[in-house]
Amino acid sequence: MVGSGTQRSPSISSVSNTVANVDAVIRKALEKLPADRFTGAQDFARALADPAFRHGVEVAAAQDAGRGLWNPLSMATSAMALVFAVGFGWSMLRPDAAPRPILRQVISAAPGLPVVPSILYTDVAISPDGQTILYQSGLAPGQLAIRALDELETLTLRGPAQANGPFLSPDGEWVGFQAGPGGSLQRVSILGGPPLTISQLTADLLGASWGPDDVIVFGLNVFEGLWQVPAAGGEPSPLTEADGTTSHMFPDVLPNGAGVLFVISTSLLTTTDDQIAVLDLRTGEYRVIIEAGTSPRYASSGHIVYAVGNTLRAVAFDPERLEVTSDPVPVVEGVLVKPNGAASFSLSETGSLVYVSGAGAGGPSTAVWVYRDGREEALPLPPRPYRTPRLSPDGTQLAVGVQYDDSGVPLWAYDVVSGAGLRLTQEGVTNTPVWTGDGRLAFAYNVGGDPIQIYTVMADVSAAPELLFANEGIVGNVGDYPTSVTPDGMHLIFSRILTFSHREILQLSLQGDPTLELLREGEFNQGNGEVSPNGLWLVYRSDQSGEMEVYLQPYPGPGPTVPVSIGGGTSVTWSPDGSELIYRLDDRMMAVSVEAVGETVRIGRPTELFRGRYVAAVVGGSRQYDVAPDGRFLMLKEVASQSPGDVLPPQVVLIQNWFEELRERVPN
Repeated sequence: MVGSGTQRSPSISSVSNTVANVDAVIRKALEKLPADRFTGAQDFARALADPAFRHGVEVAAAQDAGRGLWNPLSMATSAMALVFAVGFGWSMLRPDAAPRPILRQVISAAPGLPVVPSILYTDVAISPDGQTILYQSGLAPGQLAIRALDELETLTLRGPAQANGPFLSPDGEWVGFQAGPGGSLQRVSILGGPPLTISQLTADLLGASWGPDDVIVFGLNVFEGLWQVPAAGGEPSPLTEADGTTSHMFPDVLPNGAGVLFVISTSLLTTTDDQIAVLDLRTGEYRVIIEAGTSPRYASSGHIVYAVGNTLRAVAFDPERLEVTSDPVPVVEGVLVKPNGAASFSLSETGSLVYVSGAGAGGPSTAVWVYRDGREEALPLPPRPYRTPRLSPDGTQLAVGVQYDDSGVPLWAYDVVSGAGLRLTQEGVTNTPVWTGDGRLAFAYNVGGDPIQIYTVMADVSAAPELLFANEGIVGNVGDYPTSVTPDGMHLIFSRILTFSHREILQLSLQGDPTLELLREGEFNQGNGEVSPNGLWLVYRSDQSGEMEVYLQPYPGPGPTVPVSIGGGTSVTWSPDGSELIYRLDDRMMAVSVEAVGETVRIGRPTELFRGRYVAAVVGGSRQYDVAPDGRFLMLKEVASQSPGDVLPPQVVLIQNWFEELRERVPN
């Protein structure tokens, strides 16, 4: 799989009369891969003093060729080689060499190319030589900005329509990425141009590493092991095997080809139990080497840098023995890390660190009322990492998940006036609660390693959570996520995720024995299904056009498909009176008028209501807002965004020669 590599070393023409071991020393000193060079001055000096040292040189041939008449040219060449070797050795051996200065700077974003973090992916990458930086930018999903340090301007990477989770080839000439949510694995020249498809993917990309042998190792947003595929293209093959309750993700191939660092996670939504492991490519075995952490990266200084919370930690690491050789030390604070563990930082071989600053999508937030003109009013809820808020039909209660580090994501119900709350679940991960109209909540629940299934619970905690519908035995099923209840309370609408690029919309009867009916099927990523207040239309979002847009169709169907949004849209719902469709487009809240005329419907032009840095979709486009019966919007606002004068928006931070500081703080 990933071996010592097929990259070629710099070409050095052998000189017949050059002392063989000097030629060999020069060759090893100039190897392209750092792992193939000398590890330090002492190794260099020992090799230079050892007449028997060989590195890719056939001594016998050299000696035979050297027997003959005296040759001034060959003698001169030998002398030059010796001078080079002595000079190189002195540069390595001289004591007290001045360390390179550590330079910190914020990479300025061009107008129209702000740093806009994604939901699931790592948002930044730096080339091995440390001269080119890519980051997630713009207001369009999947837009990558590229900044060459020898240029003044930041530009858009030309070619890809959507590029998520960027990573670079060892030579820095190619950018790998996932083409949109659930799309294929592709690559494009660092200079831009038409992207090339490497392979189809069955789920969202959770980390990828381009190895020195031109093999890409990647993880997916499912409970599976790591995969590998040739960078030139082909069918992926499994690299590690997971046990069905864990996911292997965020790989990093060691430059010497001896192993792969990666994360073992028991949840796709939190990092509570994440561990860092190393796969030994010589034996095919892997083992845990760091008990808590995510997104490991190998530093050529001989360290592993990884994330815990929003802090980067580092340990010394032996890449040959694949062993950690020091205790962990915090090295950088304030790095953007997603709830799934995607840490937005990258290292160059030359010693640079680049990262996106921020608290991450899982940081504490507050609930605020937002009026159509953008005015805000705070709710009396304590700051917590809230997710998928849903207001009760009368608008007096708020059901919301709260992402704790120590106990998953329990479901809570709060009084919107007093702020008093009840915890409705005690363990596991909850998501997408929906009020059923009888004091109950239906929600997606993942507990004890079981599949993500639909449960119900009383909002007054008068009864424990109960399984509503078992989805075991459904081939490829990732999970069922409720999105709404029909106005008559007879059916629950939910999304079934078969893969993270293939979702169906179904409804489940809530009266009598649960029965299923398929509302939307096909090969596309579709969800957010909600039935209009008059019970006649189903709104949903789908990527059937190649971009996520909002659509209508008669309920329960069949019938014509009516496009609603223009230029993208997701997280859609109805206004309380059914006269408008509300959806999000990047940081904008959009509204579209809807007028039913007989069996047809007239759609107005989308208009912007307000915009702001509110919490965006976290899981599959699930709404992170709701609309109250009086028309106000309940939005989640990160604590870091409360005081714009105090907290900066996400920025790309570059620290050049950072390994000097790393070696000092974490000796190896």
